[in-house]
Amino acid sequence: MFNAFVCLTGRLIFSCAVMVVTISSTLASFNSSWLDSANFPVSGAIVDIVSDGSGNAYVAVNAASGAMVYRWDGGSWALLGAFKNRAAAGSINDLHWGNNRLYVAGLFTNVDGGVVKYLAQYSGGAWSHIGSGINIPGVAVTYHQGAVYLATASRLYFAPGDVWQTSGGASVQYTANGVSSLYSDGANLYMAGSFTQLQPYASWPPYVYRAAKWNGSSWSQMASGVSSGEVNAITGGGGSIYVGGSFSQKVLRYSGDSWSSPSSSSKPSSTVNSLVYQNGNLFAGGSFGLKVDTGTSWETVASGVNGSVNAMASYGDKLFVGGTFTSPKNYFAVAKVSGFGEIAAEDTNGQELSSGTTFSADDTLIGASSTLSFTLKNVGDASLSLSDYLIEGVASSDFAFVSSPPASLAAGESASIELQFAPSSAGDRSASLTIANNDLDEGAFVIQLAGEAIAPAALFADAAAEVGLVGDDALPTAQPFADGSSNLLKYAFNMQLGEADRSHMTIAGTSGLPLIERQQEDGDDYLVMVYLQRRGVGLVYECQLSSDLAEDGFVQVQSPDEQIEVIDANWQRVTVKHAIEDESDRLFGRVKVILP
Repeated sequence: MFNAFVCLTGRLIFSCAVMVVTISSTLASFNSSWLDSANFPVSGAIVDIVSDGSGNAYVAVNAASGAMVYRWDGGSWALLGAFKNRAAAGSINDLHWGNNRLYVAGLFTNVDGGVVKYLAQYSGGAWSHIGSGINIPGVAVTYHQGAVYLATASRLYFAPGDVWQTSGGASVQYTANGVSSLYSDGANLYMAGSFTQLQPYASWPPYVYRAAKWNGSSWSQMASGVSSGEVNAITGGGGSIYVGGSFSQKVLRYSGDSWSSPSSSSKPSSTVNSLVYQNGNLFAGGSFGLKVDTGTSWETVASGVNGSVNAMASYGDKLFVGGTFTSPKNYFAVAKVSGFGEIAAEDTNGQELSSGTTFSADDTLIGASSTLSFTLKNVGDASLSLSDYLIEGVASSDFAFVSSPPASLAAGESASIELQFAPSSAGDRSASLTIANNDLDEGAFVIQLAGEAIAPAALFADAAAEVGLVGDDALPTAQPFADGSSNLLKYAFNMQLGEADRSHMTIAGTSGLPLIERQQEDGDDYLVMVYLQRRGVGLVYECQLSSDLAEDGFVQVQSPDEQIEVIDANWQRVTVKHAIEDESDRLFGRVKVILP
């Protein structure tokens, strides 16, 4: 936004207009048409515009007769309040919509004849002050984490309830007349202007140049600050913060604690008064008119305007613009923005996965696998190109696509993405999935992949500990009860791990050592092995045969005739049949259990 601080900073007051434009765009150019709207009711300096998120726009104007706030409902104008400074005309410096109400900051002492000084709130059709009010003119206002923040000529105040706080918390002093704009992204509070120092405590700290961030506990300079000029506007979107002003670059993007130019090869031609981030697009307003960043250049929106743009706000696909222009419309017109792909993702529960989010697989046994599923969406209104998918990191080989992901998504289209997590070693495993795309504001979309790999031996150790086995008695091969059954066999065949147990399986049994017998079926001889198998713990069961009982004589049954009956979530019954080719063959069978 652009603020005219008439009494506080001596800036020049100007006459402005507001307008509405409909935009149909592509990456390379815009095709636009201006929507019709009623003329703004008065002439004067339009200070700011905000939207309430339901289609209404609120416009502040400093006219010769005084300051006023109007509401545009999409079809007509309504005067909400007239602001006076005692008997003289008052002035408004800033508007903000938050906490389901409108906040107005400026140099005024009454609204519609009622005493409301310097900061007014509009709710339920009435104007009021916060608590007992504040006795110093307001320059900029915002709502952040349950509190109203008000910048004055030299100090930031905040009201978490009905009492204004002048110390502690985010309260801070700064270079005189140094703040022009406040912005909250929900997590942090940002302050911008012409200040070069902040003084939250007893002495002036090192220089802080023109852009600062409050993280909930302290103020800090944003990266290296803004080295020259003045920051007139600050906004955010797509995970970045944007500032605009009279400094050499005119617009800068703050991301990852560093500054960069949002457009790769150009910048607005003169001072930026207002910024709006809408539907993945960054709009700038100034004496150059109304421009949009395409990623490679700043392009004129529609046919342009014949004057300066000083204030903007957005709602849905509409952009409200105010300035000194008289063409294509006096005082007001509204912009509908379209034509860009917008990448988004959500998990299987419908929860948003923003870029940088960590997405975790279920705990998975080494040697097994699990699936990570999420939905990739294009929430924009043009095709979204997905040019590359890159999995990298320490455990990148543990993650792989189940099937090829899409190369593009049409406007409004979504696709299910499945990755397999197959850990190769125990412990926490992580990698990152980077999706290259043509979303102008997002850039590379990154999902941090994570999963915990569990060793089967760890699960066995937990089971032994649960029944009180310790030391050597807890080893897989131990027989602490001298019953001929090792701990591992009891664990593998659903026997009593913590006590003596030498039971054997029956055909329909649910515990015991394997049942191995010779059977005839339709005149053919079979060696049949029936055993229980513990599910989901990584044990390996091998059916083996031997013509004698020598250890090196046992070999694994090849291509067995196998039937599996699931008993419950933890157990299944396996029946293996091996055809005996010669009735005179002598065969021995066993089920070998391996703990990886």
